[in-house]
Amino acid sequence: MVDHLKKEGFMKSKIAVPITDGYEFIEVDQIIYCRSSNNYTYIIQKDETETLVCKTMKEVEAVLQQFFFLRIHQSYLVNPNYMKKFSRNQGGIIIMNNNDTIPVSKSKRDLVVNVFESIKRLMD
Repeated sequence: MVDHLKKEGFMKSKIAVPITDGYEFIEVDQIIYCRSSNNYTYIIQKDETETLVCKTMKEVEAVLQQFFFLRIHQSYLVNPNYMKKFSRNQGGIIIMNNNDTIPVSKSKRDLVVNVFESIKRLMD
């Protein structure tokens, strides 16, 4: 069954996340960012839904890093496809396409700048 789902491409675009009463499938390309809350993680999606997942940020990151999500702060994991702007104000923040602001930790600032510069070079 798992092999069949992989061949059909179903498992390439969705993840199954544990929620309080079972599991929920989430389309990876609909995830804007993830926010940590103790031993739980909120997944914020393009349609403005917030799904509370019974996993730590570290566990969620382990699944989403293969989709190039970036851990830019201890409490935040972002989908680079939804990053709109990086501002050096307030020590560094990212403004997402939904206008949410995400703090960037000092240790991750260079990573964020490199991502924006790499995208800029592709467009030149």
